[in-house]
Amino acid sequence: MLTSTLEEWVSHTINRGYITHHEHIGRFHVFSSAMLIMGFLSGSFLGQQMQFVELAPTWQCSYDPNFAVFFVCTSDANKISKDEKNPPLNFCHQPPEVKIWHRRDTSNDLSLHNWIEDLDLACSKQGPMGPIALLGSLQFVGWALSAFVTPRLSDIYGRKIIFLASMVIQFVSLIGIFISRNWIVTAGFIFIFGTGGVGRSSISYLLM
Repeated sequence: MLTSTLEEWVSHTINRGYITHHEHIGRFHVFSSAMLIMGFLSGSFLGQQMQFVELAPTWQCSYDPNFAVFFVCTSDANKISKDEKNPPLNFCHQPPEVKIWHRRDTSNDLSLHNWIEDLDLACSKQGPMGPIALLGSLQFVGWALSAFVTPRLSDIYGRKIIFLASMVIQFVSLIGIFISRNWIVTAGFIFIFGTGGVGRSSISYLLM
């Protein structure tokens, strides 16, 4: 069905005069275009949205589990200026005897439901080796390491099989990322996702 739709689009562009040498456009071009579009859309879906899935939301805290009365608070994941004179209460650093509940402030358009909640990262270790930093960088680590191996494998076994294998790797790892609710498991899937990036993009150029 997708191939048929692309063929109709090619026919339309030829009839309108956008493509003149239409004798050079065949099923290979239609199929390859569809594969490239799907590949780049799937790869960009995670990498280019990382700032949103790791954006710390704003919080509301209360000493009442029903939130009859609540106030603005913050967490370790939020960036609070050290020069701020009266910073909000940080619910991550309260004594055990003080019971405080927190929830995401849904009235703020930038307070997104993302990995900070799903993977319980609000009070996680911060810094270059913290979960948030690792989740944001492991895709590129996997990509960089794969760049030493994948091109050579494509020379040996053929670019088509490596390209398709990379697509499968990224498809499976994306499903794992969506399902996972543990940051360590998610980090592993992100690394695997990154290893498929070279075959999905660089090898696909050579193949086409």
